[in-house]
Amino acid sequence: MRIIAFVSAVIVALFASALVVQRGADNGGSEPPVYWDAPAFELVNQEGDTVRNGDLAGRVWIASFIFTNCTDICPVISARLAQVRNALAADGLLGGHVRLVSISVDPARDTPEVLLDYSKRFGGSPASDWAFLTGSPPEAVRALIQEGFKVTALEPMMDHGMPYQIDHSPRILVVDREGRVRGAHDVNEGDIVERLLSDARELAG
Repeated sequence: MRIIAFVSAVIVALFASALVVQRGADNGGSEPPVYWDAPAFELVNQEGDTVRNGDLAGRVWIASFIFTNCTDICPVISARLAQVRNALAADGLLGGHVRLVSISVDPARDTPEVLLDYSKRFGGSPASDWAFLTGSPPEAVRALIQEGFKVTALEPMMDHGMPYQIDHSPRILVVDREGRVRGAHDVNEGDIVERLLSDARELAG
């Protein structure tokens, strides 16, 4: 089953990457291209409130995928988004025009209370500015991430009592006011903060 899940994730990643390249080329670089429609969802934020995709309608939002026990790429993702948050706040865009959304790839462990503690490590923004989201069942959340957002999120891997890991995408998505994915950036890009801010400002303008 893990092999099937891995192959599925690879196909999702290749499809998304190919679409990014093709649409970016067609667009000519004049503005963020349209990639695909963000999926419908119903999740719970760090304050225990239900959040639906419709709650984000009319606003630009930046979506990332993390889990709180991650010691690898997740702290980097959240740290970069904290920089983006601070810049958007300085611009007067945070909350009313642009929101941040981080969806857990480990919803079985990442309860709202756990996500609230995690959010405090990166400034403790209210959910109306930066929502950390979880849901159930875990299989449905993983399907939402892989099939809807088109990024990788595999099942946790346990290794003889060692800290578990979850293979998931380092990609950060930018969604426009109409719910369309308009940016797809790897957090390892050296200018990731500038790229995310450029997309967000362009789409919120």
